[in-house]
Amino acid sequence: MEEELVRRKMRKDVPMQCYYDEFMRPHRFYPDTYVTVEDINRFRMPMEYFIHPDSLRIMGAFEFAHKQKGKFSVGVIRMMYGRGDVLMASTIAKALKRKYGGDVKVWMAIRSEYSPLLDHNPYVDKVFSSEKALMAAKPDIHFNVDDLEFKFEKKTFEAEGKIIQNRTSIYLEQIGLALENRTPLYVVTEGEKKWARKELEKRGFDLSKPIIGIELVGSNISRTYPRMKEFGEWLSRKYQIIYLDEKVGAKYRYSIREVGGLVHEIATTVTSNTFMYHLAGCMGKKAVALFGSCDGNIWTEDYEKVVPVQIPCPFKWPDRCWWQLKCLKHIGSGEVFREKEVNRAPDCLSKIPFELIEEKIKGQFNVRKILIVVLTWNLLKYTKQMLDSIRSLHNYDILVIDNESTDNTVAYMKERGIRTIVKKQGVADAWNTAMQIGYNEGYDYVLLCNNDVVLTSTYIDELVKIIERRKCVVVVGMEINKDRYSTPHKFPEGVKEVESVVGTLLAGDYSATLFSRGAIEITGLFDVMFNPRYQIDDDHLLRLRLAGGELVRTHMETFLHVGGGVCHNMKEERDNMDREWAKNVTLFKKKWKIDMYGDRATLANISEMQRRNPDWKKKVCIPFEGLKKR
Repeated sequence: MEEELVRRKMRKDVPMQCYYDEFMRPHRFYPDTYVTVEDINRFRMPMEYFIHPDSLRIMGAFEFAHKQKGKFSVGVIRMMYGRGDVLMASTIAKALKRKYGGDVKVWMAIRSEYSPLLDHNPYVDKVFSSEKALMAAKPDIHFNVDDLEFKFEKKTFEAEGKIIQNRTSIYLEQIGLALENRTPLYVVTEGEKKWARKELEKRGFDLSKPIIGIELVGSNISRTYPRMKEFGEWLSRKYQIIYLDEKVGAKYRYSIREVGGLVHEIATTVTSNTFMYHLAGCMGKKAVALFGSCDGNIWTEDYEKVVPVQIPCPFKWPDRCWWQLKCLKHIGSGEVFREKEVNRAPDCLSKIPFELIEEKIKGQFNVRKILIVVLTWNLLKYTKQMLDSIRSLHNYDILVIDNESTDNTVAYMKERGIRTIVKKQGVADAWNTAMQIGYNEGYDYVLLCNNDVVLTSTYIDELVKIIERRKCVVVVGMEINKDRYSTPHKFPEGVKEVESVVGTLLAGDYSATLFSRGAIEITGLFDVMFNPRYQIDDDHLLRLRLAGGELVRTHMETFLHVGGGVCHNMKEERDNMDREWAKNVTLFKKKWKIDMYGDRATLANISEMQRRNPDWKKKVCIPFEGLKKR
């Protein structure tokens, strides 16, 4: 009997499971280990805890081919209809190239009319117009993308017709690959951009003002916003409108490549749950996507500039639909229909008001300017993960402050055009450089990040919303420890305290923290007395609170923190850690008249801290040139 018939391998991201038998003896099962089918059945362990045998074969094939041949080829087959699906499937090529580099050739078989979608894609080496043609090229490994989603056994992502994972993560998970940045790539050439600008001018559009593209028709009726034409006419009273899937006679006015150029050059695109939002998202361009039959937050999570529009289910079902439209069973026989079997849009899509769509469009125009600062000292592997996890609807720039890394960190940043400052300095000095640049160059916010964190896809945008709603000055999410989870995730609904004001810090709080201009104006710089590290953040929080500012923690946004990446991987730093910690605890006590760990509760009491430090007003702000103090 084949091994996978008697044993199944637990997934890496499933926590340790403990079950008790009839004699109350514990049986523990650990992630990334094998469990017998007998035990799975005996303890009724959910199958989503385990990797499907087909997935194991594919995972093993990648490693086997790479080890045996050095250079190998992979054929990815995706012959079904769906232009957005082709773009999502191309993420597999991106993941393979990220892991194996030039040692792997990735070929894709797709419908011939979709081949322009992969033009100039650096991750796809060759495109075939049929499965037969691809197989004739004799790839070392081949698989059909549709099998990953539809033919493997049911997982949590399709339990009871619900969906909790995007297709890109489903595909990669099933074959043992991973990416922090799963955004597919669509490449627009300079020639296509130039053509698009000329076409818009030729049609009478003013390029100095926002132009909004509209896709009229979705891939099927159940996904098409039925009032889209009417909405376009309504919106044209205020904005310039171009219909991207307009027909001239029986043919579309623009080809796929021409549409790509236009989407790249306009302000935003309004689309149903269909192709155009994928196209915009792959280019990092703005789009507003209208959803009704599935959860738009999941489907757009890979596209940082795409905003989903949804309204509550008119029938008050708590779970959003995926491919089963329960609401339409009220019509006719009472059966539950699949989304492509119906000839009308569900009520939740039909009832989206024009004003809500316009509100989302305005929100895309009302963006903030954010400086995202990443401190690095070697450990490029971690840094890549951190950079790949950055997502925001807002306009942002990345600044890397490097402590003279000896690995390939600086060269990597240069290759990608990321602004980098290389200087041997302590954490306080590096943070001060960030604050001065962020403030003096007019950024609305500065996000300070360690290089060993991974952010959830909505982390930055939600932190901005909290600052602007609560009128606080600093916000941080919840840290997720790497020992328990392999990826950042949302906390479940039902958290008792969604947001709380922070009185004393938890370890790692300043590892992914958003500061407003207001925070900089009342505290200025970090105190370099605490260089090279430790207690810098505690000192800053106390000064912030003494000045009347608030640091708020949200429990609904998280960041995965490897924690102590430098100390864990560099012996010299491990050796110095205890000495530097003790030194700065002593300095903190001398500065603020308190044992910060022996009397933590008093540290959170601002009135008592003011009493112990009569000169506290002089300690709050450490100004710098150009700072306008409040």
